[in-house]
Amino acid sequence: MIYLKTPVSEILKTASLQTEYKFDEVSKSEVLEGELINSINDVTEVLKIKLKGGYCSNLLKRQIANHRKGNYEKFGSKLQNYHGSTILDTIEAVEDGHKTNIRPFNNRPLKGLFHVHHNSNTFLSINIQNYWQTLIKGKNEIEYQNKRLKEIFLNLENTHSTKIAEEKSVLVLLNKIKAEASFREFSVKTGEWIVFAQIDNKNYYLCLATHGEAIEFGDEIIFNRISDCFQEFPNVEELLSKQ
Repeated sequence: MIYLKTPVSEILKTASLQTEYKFDEVSKSEVLEGELINSINDVTEVLKIKLKGGYCSNLLKRQIANHRKGNYEKFGSKLQNYHGSTILDTIEAVEDGHKTNIRPFNNRPLKGLFHVHHNSNTFLSINIQNYWQTLIKGKNEIEYQNKRLKEIFLNLENTHSTKIAEEKSVLVLLNKIKAEASFREFSVKTGEWIVFAQIDNKNYYLCLATHGEAIEFGDEIIFNRISDCFQEFPNVEELLSKQ
């Protein structure tokens, strides 16, 4: 019978789940401007359906279009590529009033704005670890994980030799944790940010941003990005000036 002495929480911390890269770790392929314009037009058409009354900046449309074309975008010193359709679906979820992970910015220069998490796969490792912590809360971790391992082992032994069942049990458990974590409600998972304002019961979606760049360079890096939206949405600039 398999018995795992190492806490699963320690194994999850060392799992190879890299989803972001330093600027020099990938070769940045530029999307042709004509292709990007076509992608922006597609995003605009999709938003006509997903936006129920809110507004999306031209900056954000361009960012989403860029990611949909498979291009990387630099946030701080890291490159990211996101699933564009998930960003659009997240906007739709906010517009429809679904339970999403929305947080306010509490400090200037972004005080008065909000961010909603999208593309939780970017924080895959953290979300899996957080999920495991909810499972073992108040329990003896070693006893709990080995109870689950026993169930997996006995199930595998129905179709495999005892040796193979023992070899596969831990991997099956880790995959089950990963799968279960991915199907949790979006509102309890962390991810990267869509920055937006709420004015007169309308949402103004401004740009994509990341937690990492805010830590690395401060919220000013995000403020400088959204300043490109002030001419388009002067009421957002007015909102921030009053904070």
